[in-house]
Amino acid sequence: TVISKDTIARELFRKTSIIDGFTAYKCYDVKEHADSLIELIDFALQEIHRSTKIVQDRCMLIGAAHCNTSENSISSSWDQFGDSLAEAIAKAEAIRGKRKCLKAWNALLSFIVDRIKCGYLAESKRRASKKSSRQENAGPSSSHTTVATSPISKHVVNATTEPTAYH
Repeated sequence: TVISKDTIARELFRKTSIIDGFTAYKCYDVKEHADSLIELIDFALQEIHRSTKIVQDRCMLIGAAHCNTSENSISSSWDQFGDSLAEAIAKAEAIRGKRKCLKAWNALLSFIVDRIKCGYLAESKRRASKKSSRQENAGPSSSHTTVATSPISKHVVNATTEPTAYH
């Protein structure tokens, strides 16, 4: 799973369970994330013969919502998440040995994960730009002006519009 392979994801879920115990703010645990993912996949399958824009928009919103999860970049976690999903699908009994079926599932999951990642990166870029413009509008408070940059911003340029093939 992503949590066992990715230290950032593992730390986020650990902190989430601690925060949830102290605040009224609702944090999603691993089970709730799994349920939401199943619901999203079900939604994508129901909308499969309609415009991909409907599913894409929903994925982008989910990705944007994850900008609140960490001060650190979790952009690399999306690729590990996609790899974990591809690995899990390949091990599924109902799909094992059915090459075309596996290919279809991988295409769907790649689309979903890439759109979520794009939503996350777009929101990160928007927030970094907003933060930077706020600092510029505040004017120099000393002899030099600091411009905020985000490590995520450099990755937004590399965000593709084509799904990544996870394997």
